[in-house]
Amino acid sequence: LLARDRDRTVGYMKPKGTRLRSRVGKTIDRDPLLARELLALDAETHRLEPIVYSPTFVGSAVRGEVDPVELAGTVREEFETLAADADHMLIEGAGELTTGGAIDLTDPAVADLLDAEVVLVSEYADPTDVDDVLAAADDVGDRLTGVLFNRVADAPYDDLEGEVVPFLEGRGVPVLGVIPRERRLAGVTVAELADELGAD
Repeated sequence: LLARDRDRTVGYMKPKGTRLRSRVGKTIDRDPLLARELLALDAETHRLEPIVYSPTFVGSAVRGEVDPVELAGTVREEFETLAADADHMLIEGAGELTTGGAIDLTDPAVADLLDAEVVLVSEYADPTDVDDVLAAADDVGDRLTGVLFNRVADAPYDDLEGEVVPFLEGRGVPVLGVIPRERRLAGVTVAELADELGAD
């Protein structure tokens, strides 16, 4: 949205849809729908999300009914079509770096395919989460721009900023920021909804 405010066009793609729900007879991911609305995109949802990564689809991949090379080609083609009209492209991952392994399109593989820089978004609860961040940074390799910690609760916040961030940066993993958990950003509660509607 900041880029758009600066008269730069922004495109979006989520190659593998994973936050699935059924709507009007089609299974789609909620994220492309949100991006379409926020960024006022004209592209059809199937272009923003060329692979619906459902259990049914993964089952087909396991049975050898889908061609990973063909899927990679489809992802690249759709990306190039969307990127043709954009100054910047935002490519959203699947939530777990390993998702897509059945079709050789994990998030690091997608980054390689599309020559993309990677921002890892991670939550943080305690020091053992550092292992996951280091492993993810290793998987992404030279494409890593940095790590953004999101929804960090008050209790671990100071330790993360004071100890973990310097540790990670000392290991060559840049930290782009730490965003605290803000209850107001977590969604509307049932109580708030009832109050707004005057309902019981």
